[in-house]
Amino acid sequence: GYRSGREEAEVLAKEIVPLIDTRFRTIADPRARAVVGQALDAVTAIVAAFAEPALFGALGAQSAFLLDVIEEGIKPLVRTASERPLRVYHDWGLYGHASTREARDLRAANRRFNEYLRSKGYQPAGGEAKDGDGWASWRNRTDQLFMALFPPPAEEPR
Repeated sequence: GYRSGREEAEVLAKEIVPLIDTRFRTIADPRARAVVGQALDAVTAIVAAFAEPALFGALGAQSAFLLDVIEEGIKPLVRTASERPLRVYHDWGLYGHASTREARDLRAANRRFNEYLRSKGYQPAGGEAKDGDGWASWRNRTDQLFMALFPPPAEEPR
């Protein structure tokens, strides 16, 4: 069935993040926290990033599973970059999931969503990688994801 990511984002915000904060030494500041997901979990990450501004200051989405109905459900949540500042990383594989039998092309859907983010004023790092989808390809870009979401601080002039 249709999965909007809203229920998962609510559990993440109300149960998982507080649990992590009580068990680990975290910095409970949105500037120090990112939400990241791959495939279907990228949908949850996108929803959580826009629904929970007090929790997350950065969004990472890899090969988002954006069926048309999911994509249209997410778009109304996306604020402009000035309304909801976020550091964004979004990538997908050139050789990712596409099926003519199912009339599904997740590569095209990710391209459209990336352009939609840009139309809202975001400048997502990442983009289309000459790779596939899945853990083997996502881990090839983990360093780029973390550099985009948590850039090193600017050096102080001497």
